[in-house]
Amino acid sequence: MIKVISAIFILIASNEVIAATGILRFNGAIVAGVCTPSVTANSMSVKCIRQGKAKSLKIRTPSTNQTLPYDLGMVKTYTIGNIKNIDIDYK
Repeated sequence: MIKVISAIFILIASNEVIAATGILRFNGAIVAGVCTPSVTANSMSVKCIRQGKAKSLKIRTPSTNQTLPYDLGMVKTYTIGNIKNIDIDYK
């Protein structure tokens, strides 16, 4: 039983490695710009523009998940040492 579980784990792990080094192909075009992060000594924000209208989101810290303006995705912050990071995940 342990050998079967180990074999399944190895297959799953090897697929993740292959996927991480693969090529992404798509048809169509990227027609909207990305959201732009802004970082100062005291605050972080993200600005998104759609159809000529800008909306901003002040990013709360410590780490929380927040919805991007226009419901475009999620933004999360985290700190490693003295460095603050912003992850933006689009839908």
